[in-house]
Amino acid sequence: MHSLIRPVEAILPRASRQFGAKARGLAALARAGFPIPAAYVLSSEATDLFLKSALPDDLQLARVAEWQTAGAPRLEEIRARVLEAELPAPVREALRSAFVELQLAGAGAAVVRPSRIVSEELEPAVAGLHETSLALGSVEALIDAARRCWASLYTTSSLHCARTLGPDSLGSLALIVQAMVPAEASGTLWTANPLTSDTTEMTLEAVLGLGLGLRDASITADLYQIDRRTRWIRDRVVGRKERSFGLNPDGALQALPVPLAAQNKEALDDHTLRQMVELGQRLEAHLGEPREIEWAVVADAVYVLHSRPIAARPGMITMAASTRGRDDRDLANAQWLSLGALEPLSDVVTPLTWSALNAFCRDGLPRALSSLGVDGTAHMNGVRCHRGRPYVDLNELRLLGPGAELLVDGTTRFPSSVRQAPLTARELLSLPTQLLKYTRKRPDHRKRLLEVERGFHTERARLLSIDPRILSGVGLADTLFDSQRLTDRLMRHWLTATADVIASWGMLRRVLSAGAGPRAGSIELGLLCGIKDLHRSDAVASLDALALGCGDETAKLLMSSGPILDLTFEGLARHPIHAVLAAFLSEHGHRAHRDLELASPRWEERPGVALAMACSSLARHEPSSVGRRRAEETFELAQQELAGRWGGTLTKAVMGLVTAVRRDIAEREQVRGWVLQAVYVLRRCVVDASRRLASREASARDDGAFLLTLDELRSCLRGEIRAIANLVAMRRGLQRRVEALPSPPEAFVGYPQPVATATAWTRLSGVSVSPGVASGAACVIASLEDMDRAQPGDVLVLRQLDPAWAPLMCRARAVCGELGGPLSPGAVALRQYAVPAVSNLGRSLRSVRDGETLRVDADNACVERIAQAT
Repeated sequence: MHSLIRPVEAILPRASRQFGAKARGLAALARAGFPIPAAYVLSSEATDLFLKSALPDDLQLARVAEWQTAGAPRLEEIRARVLEAELPAPVREALRSAFVELQLAGAGAAVVRPSRIVSEELEPAVAGLHETSLALGSVEALIDAARRCWASLYTTSSLHCARTLGPDSLGSLALIVQAMVPAEASGTLWTANPLTSDTTEMTLEAVLGLGLGLRDASITADLYQIDRRTRWIRDRVVGRKERSFGLNPDGALQALPVPLAAQNKEALDDHTLRQMVELGQRLEAHLGEPREIEWAVVADAVYVLHSRPIAARPGMITMAASTRGRDDRDLANAQWLSLGALEPLSDVVTPLTWSALNAFCRDGLPRALSSLGVDGTAHMNGVRCHRGRPYVDLNELRLLGPGAELLVDGTTRFPSSVRQAPLTARELLSLPTQLLKYTRKRPDHRKRLLEVERGFHTERARLLSIDPRILSGVGLADTLFDSQRLTDRLMRHWLTATADVIASWGMLRRVLSAGAGPRAGSIELGLLCGIKDLHRSDAVASLDALALGCGDETAKLLMSSGPILDLTFEGLARHPIHAVLAAFLSEHGHRAHRDLELASPRWEERPGVALAMACSSLARHEPSSVGRRRAEETFELAQQELAGRWGGTLTKAVMGLVTAVRRDIAEREQVRGWVLQAVYVLRRCVVDASRRLASREASARDDGAFLLTLDELRSCLRGEIRAIANLVAMRRGLQRRVEALPSPPEAFVGYPQPVATATAWTRLSGVSVSPGVASGAACVIASLEDMDRAQPGDVLVLRQLDPAWAPLMCRARAVCGELGGPLSPGAVALRQYAVPAVSNLGRSLRSVRDGETLRVDADNACVERIAQAT
């Protein structure tokens, strides 16, 4: 064989720079015995020899990279010369000999893959810059593919990479000439979850035929989440595969239609899945880190086409597996509850948000549950990601303390073990004593809360005084760490405050259910209406001044000036509403739709959201004081009804408990407000980090930082990681595919099952979150763009009780939601204005259309369809 080319297994680490990073990786796998297709590597010396013969000295790669500007037409001319140039005889002979050897080995066609001569650290940065050619059936086709690969050195993206990452990235190019695998199925295996960095589970995508199907919009890949220890499939989503890619009888690529009966069948059987898991575990163990593996299957044989690290080095966040052994039976019976039932996190979260969520859930959640008296939380996993959405494992947490039904009520029919036992007569008689013990703990609790508040305001003021734009990379990384630490600390206090609410409210619910009869639920919610301590952070009331400024004429003017959501604060500098808007944003600018998602723009960044709410007919219909008075009246009526049923002595004790619950709710919402302000500070750092990453690697775009983990982002800012664009692109693509998957049920046992969306119904049962009964025309609010459609007297139909919708929700006639329990912040806001609301109505609610007449009966936890839209 020619000296310029070498079998991949013959490449040795100590003398292999001229073969490139990708070839070295394949060589390591081949020598270790992994199933690599037969391959030969053409040395970069051949590339240099060809380019010197094809181009004059002033057009050699090093000289062109020095140009300040290289216009597209000029680069096109250079590539045209490369594509037309003759290959030197040694290079042509080397390629011919490789093709002949592959034919002798039985390969029907060949593939050419680039292997850039860069350091291992920079190899991810150059991935995808150069063309890969498939189904090469002749020596001439192989030579043409080599020319195309060499020509791709002279593209704008390749030269930009060289200028941005420095001379180390300017290295030449080797070519991998590999046997074409006529794949029956192809895909990608990640030995850790690539979006959450969860090392306890593997993620696998599979399509029929060649891997080109993964990039085809008409094909939905099969997706598997696999427990790596037990090999139990945690989730299985079968995609729709209308076509596949393969080779025709002449060896050319073609798209092949998939028979209708096979379009919804899995690309892999269970035996091959087990092979995949074993292969991934062996490969990861050999290389010592989680890997992304491109694979292909032919006749029950699995081939590794390529392997790369999942995470940017050195920032891999790993989730430790529980020390308690769990088998398939345990996992199959696990009870999962979406965090979206408690908070606005029911949609797919970004890797950055998940890494932050996972960090404080591992620490703060066990502490909060311990305060409820839940044992055995020291080694729990607590929270898992299902199709990009966070879920709590109720089995593992053993969430059986008082008030636990507040978390699961209305979400699903879980086994009775998580339901609250009824209050006994003895417990009822001991209520005054229990309340006295509870009250005695309050001074210490309040003292701790004041200390937390003082520390929060001091640290927040310090962090806000820092302008992230003028910090060094290391300085921004340190500020990011401090912001994360502040957020984590407040989250722990918030979870503990939530545990206090669960404990006191759970006690109240048990007391009322013991003696208040069928009206217990309405009395309970009525007693929790109009909590005065919440008004200081009430965005609904604060919007009054802005809505007053946006009178009819101003609202028309703003709405006619273009999309109101796109209006900027600077663009309104001379507008009369500017000062009022500034005052509103100074108090509530840290809020956002899906406010715990770090990638969600805050109202300060998108002031058009606040203006859209203020200009809506709902906001200008009546001031918030009307709703406040209604809530106060609801509270007084519930108190009178309780006294009429129970008499004076016991009512007095129960009202003491009501006071404790109202105080706990107020304190929890106060801490939640601090959390959102800390998240705002954290987001400021991430936004500036994204700007820096995009200036270094334009393809990372201005949201690239949100697709990294916190550890990865800090490492990038410190200069420990130089290239992340391709990692970001991989995660962005996977994030889009996960978002397109059918969302799992809000609660389920074992693994997510398909959810049927019923369309024919006249009555839906859910869970009451705010008392009362009201009817009106339905107005479906699915996005921010829908806000201006809501009219006075409408019944708002929402996906979830997101507190960001509060300025609209609390002025509606009634509200019905697909998600959200009585404990959620959105439900708390609704009770502040006594707006009748029923939630956890499920996906059947999605069949409602604008204009239908709905009757929301929160007293009986149901919604009735009185008349459908025509």
